[in-house]
Amino acid sequence: MRERILEKSSVEAQNLLWSGSCVESGDTYRVIADELIAGRRIRFKLIQSDELPHPGFIRSWLISIRAISLTATFTPCLAVLLLALAQGRSIHVVTAVCALLGVICLQIAVNVLNDVQDHLRLIDLPGSVGGSGVIQKGWIAARSLNRFGYGTLALGVLLGLPALIANPALILGVGALAVLGVMGYSGWPFHFKYRALGDLVVWVLCGPAITAGFAVASWGGFSRGDLILGAVLGLGAVAILHANNLNDLEVDRDRGARTLAGKLGFTRSKQFLVINYLALFVVVWDLARISWVVPLVTMLGIFPALRILRTVSRASGPLDPSIRLIRFQTAQLHLLIGLLLCVGIGITWGFGLSSGL
Repeated sequence: MRERILEKSSVEAQNLLWSGSCVESGDTYRVIADELIAGRRIRFKLIQSDELPHPGFIRSWLISIRAISLTATFTPCLAVLLLALAQGRSIHVVTAVCALLGVICLQIAVNVLNDVQDHLRLIDLPGSVGGSGVIQKGWIAARSLNRFGYGTLALGVLLGLPALIANPALILGVGALAVLGVMGYSGWPFHFKYRALGDLVVWVLCGPAITAGFAVASWGGFSRGDLILGAVLGLGAVAILHANNLNDLEVDRDRGARTLAGKLGFTRSKQFLVINYLALFVVVWDLARISWVVPLVTMLGIFPALRILRTVSRASGPLDPSIRLIRFQTAQLHLLIGLLLCVGIGITWGFGLSSGL
């Protein structure tokens, strides 16, 4: 194994970050950015391709898209669909299916493009908990992942065309917001994530924007209930992001990434997580306008939420081992709350309990 130490701003270093490979003396090496030295230089490891552990082509790409996280877009859409059925709406199957696949593509694009930007900014290095880790392990080059990200973004836009044709005025605004959010979350033109605006963008995109947009695609409009579902699940998504940033607070500060957690500091970030979950379980009661069953069932999620908050409240700092897994626990809670909403709405629909909304 060989090493190179290069100035971070040098053309050669930037080329290696993008390509993830080089050729020396006729041998091809995978290049991994292993360490940032004094904030100015990068230590690269050069490993011969046949010596690099690799899970295989298909598995590498499945890991890169973080397939397990895609429930964050699927469950809001499922909840909106069940609500439409409970309200007696007529579902446009083709546009609904295309819209569902489209929003999944948009989430994949965000996941992938965020990994590329965190790699180029040297926020994620080998051993980092954040991201999929496929670049840091040398499995997929940043340039390839970047092309894939923009390809899935384009596919997501194409899948939204049936809904756009059916409802141009409504879908155009939501679609433009979604595309700008995907592109600007960690990349051009806004870099929201690195300006402490990631939490707000995630709430909008993973909340009211996705539920209202999918409702329009499914039956041609959206109701107050769709927006409330979005507000609740958006807050659940914010908790995931904030938990990630809480874990990475010191790393992000050292590597120049400005997040809300970083601006608040550890103590106030813990308080923010409490307020975020409190808001979620307060807002969910607005769904009692549909049926009391929906908030009552969803409130079962308060017990794992309290366990998470109790663990976080006792932590002494972002590196405390007790909170090492909170990013996964908040993701599991988001899925649970989404499923509980679906169960509550499903019971309401099945027993004809809906009073509208």
